[in-house]
Amino acid sequence: YPLPPYGNAWYAIHFDADENKFSDNDQAKESRDLIATFIDELVANYPVDQDNITLIGFSQGAILSYSVALSFPEKVQRVVALSGYFNLDIIDENFRNNNISNLKFFISHGTVDQVIPVDWARKAPEFLKNLGLDVVYIIVLRFFYKQMTYTTDFLLLLILNISVIFQSCFGGIG
Repeated sequence: YPLPPYGNAWYAIHFDADENKFSDNDQAKESRDLIATFIDELVANYPVDQDNITLIGFSQGAILSYSVALSFPEKVQRVVALSGYFNLDIIDENFRNNNISNLKFFISHGTVDQVIPVDWARKAPEFLKNLGLDVVYIIVLRFFYKQMTYTTDFLLLLILNISVIFQSCFGGIG
């Protein structure tokens, strides 16, 4: 979906006169289902282990990764969610009937994120832990979300946390 002036997004974000943001949840659900279908196509057409799928998402990708994992836990085992938040409105309404016990989450967010407040991100690990899920949550003290700097900070975040990510999501490196 077009997201002026920066390019495209998984779903539209609307702003009101008070500068509040509202996600287009119908478009987000369509994108969630598209990702789930894509996983099926990958498994059917490529040598991909269907019992070893990890979603890594940044911003909207993180929001959708939560949604795909909880809505389709048979397709995903691990989620690495970076600079996103948990949107219950785009998760399948019957997700609590799914077997989600094997899902693992690595969540990280920056305290200086100018797009998604860290307070929004803090709700995800709490919610997931209340479901009895494995969650590793890391707050990064410096993390900007500007067009010119977010790529560098994102890579730095991955490099600094790679051992924690591998340990929590994959059981270690090697």
